[in-house]
Amino acid sequence: MVKMHFDADKVEPIGVFEPLPIGEYLVTMTKTSGPSPSKKNPDNKYIQVEFTVIDGKYKNRVIFDFLNVINTNDKAVEIAQKKLSAITRSVGVHQIQEDMDELKGKPLVLKLGIRKGTDGFDDQNDIKEYKTATGKSLQTNAIESSTSEPTQKMPWEK
Repeated sequence: MVKMHFDADKVEPIGVFEPLPIGEYLVTMTKTSGPSPSKKNPDNKYIQVEFTVIDGKYKNRVIFDFLNVINTNDKAVEIAQKKLSAITRSVGVHQIQEDMDELKGKPLVLKLGIRKGTDGFDDQNDIKEYKTATGKSLQTNAIESSTSEPTQKMPWEK
């Protein structure tokens, strides 16, 4: 049993979370977790990254991204590496020495789109691009392009 005192008349109930409108948002990375096993295949692992909007009408709203850092699909790992490269470059950190915490609290801009929900899931935000806090593009639309270069080991791999 959890003992507590709570008065619902003093707290507004949580509302429906709609995706943020398409656009660009000034954010900081506020939390990371993982690598966590995928529900579909526990051999695949991802890092969950949480960004928080720090300015404007949507201040304090949260945006999530998932980096497939260990995956049987090499393309998924390549995309995760490219996303991580864009994130680190956006905040001026080109090498992670110990932990992704090195990226927290540094401002960057996320360009958001909306991905249509499928299989009973609602629409959700989709990060289309990572930019410096000054809005400089890193041409991360290349995140989805393929490359013939071999994938490099990620910092958490030994």
